Amino acid sequence: MELSEIDAVILPGGGDLDPALYGGTLGPEIYDVNNLQDAEDLELARRALEAELPVLGICRGMHVLNVLRGGTLTEHMDEPHRHVLQSIQVPVEAGLGLSGVVEISCYHHQSIKEPGSGVEITAVAGDGTFEAVSLRSGGWCKGVQWHPEDTWRTDPRQLLLMQTFIHQSSG
Repeated sequence: MELSEIDAVILPGGGDLDPALYGGTLGPEIYDVNNLQDAEDLELARRALEAELPVLGICRGMHVLNVLRGGTLTEHMDEPHRHVLQSIQVPVEAGLGLSGVVEISCYHHQSIKEPGSGVEITAVAGDGTFEAVSLRSGGWCKGVQWHPEDTWRTDPRQLLLMQTFIHQSSG
C-alpha cells in the first residue's frame, strides 16, 4: 500500500469490526464482519497516522481508529442508535469545524467502550455515548460516531466538518 500520492484518508461507516480484535464477544447482534476489510482498514489507518496524513473516521471508521490504538467497543448498545436523529453539544475545542448544539444522524448499535491510547473523547451524547474523538498524533485525526453526509442539507454546519477536513488535506 503506497501512500505517497494520497493527501488524506476517510475511514467510512460499514459493518462491525470483528470483536476478536478488541477482546470482545461475537454475539448474534454483530453483523457484516469482514476480516479482510478489518485488516486493510486498520493497516491503512496505521500507515496514514504514521505519515501524519489528515484522517477522518465516520462511524465504523471511528471504531477502527479506537481499536487501532488498543481501545474497546460495546458490541451491542442497550438502546441502539439506529435511524435516530439526536442533538448533541459539540465543543469548539473538538476541532471539527462545527460547534454548539448539532443535530446528528445515527445508524449504529456499537460505540466506544474504552478509549485507546491517545484517543481523546471530544463530544458525548446525553446518554453517555462517545460521539467524537481526536487522536493525539502528528497530524489532524478526528472521528465522529454520526453520519455528517446524511444531514448536511438540513444542518449545513455538518458541511463545515467536511470543509475542515478538506482544508486540513490541502495544507
